[in-house]
Amino acid sequence: MKKTIPQEKIDFLEDSIQNFFVNESTPLTDTSFPHNSNTHSYQKEQMHSKKTWLETFIARFSNTIAIDFGSTKTLAFLNGSECIMKETSTATINNDTKQIISIGNESKRMTGRTPLNLSVIEPIKRGVLADFSIAEQMLAHILRQANILSPKYIGPFVIASVPPAIRSIELQAYHDALISAGARNIACVHSGIAALIGLGVDIWAPHSYCVIDIGGGITSSVITSGGEILQQISIPKAGNDFNVLLQKSLRDKYAILIGSRTVEDLKIAVMQEHSQTKRFIVRGKSTETGLPLEIDMRAHEVQKLLYPLVKEIVRDIAQFINTAPAEVQADIQEQAVFLIGGGSHVAGIKKLLELTLHTEIVTVDHPSTIVAQGLTRILQDPERYKEYVSAPSTIS
Repeated sequence: MKKTIPQEKIDFLEDSIQNFFVNESTPLTDTSFPHNSNTHSYQKEQMHSKKTWLETFIARFSNTIAIDFGSTKTLAFLNGSECIMKETSTATINNDTKQIISIGNESKRMTGRTPLNLSVIEPIKRGVLADFSIAEQMLAHILRQANILSPKYIGPFVIASVPPAIRSIELQAYHDALISAGARNIACVHSGIAALIGLGVDIWAPHSYCVIDIGGGITSSVITSGGEILQQISIPKAGNDFNVLLQKSLRDKYAILIGSRTVEDLKIAVMQEHSQTKRFIVRGKSTETGLPLEIDMRAHEVQKLLYPLVKEIVRDIAQFINTAPAEVQADIQEQAVFLIGGGSHVAGIKKLLELTLHTEIVTVDHPSTIVAQGLTRILQDPERYKEYVSAPSTIS
């Protein structure tokens, strides 16, 4: 059985190391150097060297975890490489005790089938925390999984993505949830910056980039230049809204009621490449008789039902990009626009964006993982991306 060190001893160890370096630092009146402008520089270099050594020492006893906690999907990577979670952002809780029964895909499978004493909760709504307690327990679960795979005695350093236009109170809630879950230190990185890093873009290049992320709860877009955010927008229309629209359209046009799991599976199926000619049997309940009902549909018929929302999202993105200065728009047309997120494969959205924006739209094979990949690259090369990990609890 593995012996664990009590938290008070861990705290004492960290304090002792820090006190050692503070007390043993080069004195201000060091007689081995003349008292000129170089003295202070030398002292700063010494302190930086010892601080770096301290961070390296502590890192040997601590994990690093990258977390992309989205409205529909949660991805987590351990120590810059190993994926320890890639599941839905859901949790099944006991309504009486408020304790989590299951998390992720296992919980999602219970949607629509839970007994009266259980509920399936989505703690992230429109990209921000909607249920602090459940989010904290889910994050603690991720941190425990990391410690099982890579046992450490000091809490982990966590780098987490945050959506555009997040408010300070929302950022603070996320920070507090991570601390309560057991994180030692936290850096929050703008999801747009993380996405560009994940795409392999040189974010410090002297021209502008644009990325569009159609997630589950929000569609966001950012324009960057020189590693900084120039413009950003968060649109409350995304993957979950496609589900709502599809359910409503099937009810109104075909008089059939379908559950949330069925509509999600149908949406994903019609997003597959070369699916236009495929046929699907949609099973649900008749709105007229209340009896089981199934209808035969072609993929293009389902895609047509989603198109009104596609047009709305493209319109909002176009209005956002059109507000950018002329030089920025010229860069965007030259560099292309990156389209990521689970909703990026919705039929017609890429083509309509290209027609509307008059520029190339670049998609990727695994659009839902790009932000998490960017976070892991930051952890793999912290010196290069140090500006994004040096300011905990602020958005980089």
